[in-house]
Order: sequence, then C-alpha cells, then structure tokens
Amino acid sequence: MKKLLLILILFSASASADPFDNWTDDNLCEWIKPSKAKIPVYITDEAEKRKINCVDGKAIRNSDKQEKKSDKQEKKSDKQEKKSDKQEKKSDKQEKKSDKQEKKSDKQEKKSDKQEKKSDKQEKKSDKQEKKSDKQEKKSDKQEKKSDKQEKKSDKQEKKSDKQEKKSDKQEKKSDKQEKKSDKQEKKSDKQEKKSDKQEKKSDKQEKKSDKQEKKSDKQEKKEK
Repeated sequence: MKKLLLILILFSASASADPFDNWTDDNLCEWIKPSKAKIPVYITDEAEKRKINCVDGKAIRNSDKQEKKSDKQEKKSDKQEKKSDKQEKKSDKQEKKSDKQEKKSDKQEKKSDKQEKKSDKQEKKSDKQEKKSDKQEKKSDKQEKKSDKQEKKSDKQEKKSDKQEKKSDKQEKKSDKQEKKSDKQEKKSDKQEKKSDKQEKKSDKQEKKSDKQEKKSDKQEKKEK
C-alpha cells in the first residue's frame, strides 16, 4: 500500500516540483530501515542528497553527528586539558618543593661552610699558639742550657779553688813542721836565745792565730759559694 502511495505521489508531482519537497527527514528514514528487504534507490539518493543518516527510522544529520563528535572531542580535549593542568599543577608543586629543598640544602651548605671557616680559623689560631709555645719552650731550653753551662763552669772553678786551698794547707803544714824543728834547735841554744825563742813563739802564736782566722775566712768563702 505504501509503495502504491509513493508511486502516486511521484507521478502526481513529476510535472511540477521535487516529489520529496513535502517529505521530512524522518519520512525518508521510515523507508530506510534494516528490516526492509529492499530500499528504493531514489529514497537512498534523497537521503544522501540531504546528507542525513538514518538510525532506527530517525533522521540524524551528518552535521549533527559531526557536532556531537566535535563535542565529544571537545569534552575529551577539555578532560585532557584539565588533566594536563593537574599535571602542570602537580609539576609546579614538585618544582616548588624541589626549590624549597634546594634552598634548604643551600642554607645547610652555607651553614657548613661557615662552620668550616670557623673551624679553620680556630685551627690557625691554635697553630699560632702552638708555634708561640714552641718558641717559648726553645727559648727556655736555651736559657736552661746556658744556666747549666754557667753552673758547670762555677763548679769547675770551685773545684780548682778547693785544690789550691788544699795545696796551700799542705805547704802550711810543711812549714809548721820545719818551724817546730827549728824551735827545737833553738831550745838547745843559750838562755838568750830562749828569750828570743819566747819572742819567736809569741810571734808564732800570732801567726797561728792569723792562720786560723784565714782558715775561718776560707771556710766562710766556701759556704758562701
């Protein structure tokens, strides 16, 4: 029945205008269904002419399809853009975090450099003090050696003086013996000589006294040394 109606419409409108002018897109899509065994060629031509796609008897224009596709692509691009924004923000955060860590490491490095410089200064100062103490120690060692030399020299002189003193004491004893011997010989002489002997003895006593005083002074000198 529909085919007959379609043929009548085509024949009635063939003389004047396009027979599909009054047809809507959905009217065309009613004839273009997968359930149809055979679709007329002039129907498919008209659909191609109008640039429509038929889905379940409903007309969808290619422009609408492209628009939907472009919308999908736009949404997809928006999602990708948002995703890239998120990644960019994340990268910015990471970059800021890395900058903070870098600044922190720089501060720590500067602090360590300051501490190292301070330790170097202290080390130099300690080295200077050590050198100074070494110099003072060497100086004291020199003075000590000098004093030791002087002490040895004084000891030598003291020993030499002791030897000379002993030698003089021996000579004095020898002279005393000789003097006693002469005194004995004098005793054998006459009385006049005794008188002279007495005077001589007196002089001898004085001499001994002076000797004692001399010895005493020598002892005092030794003590003082």
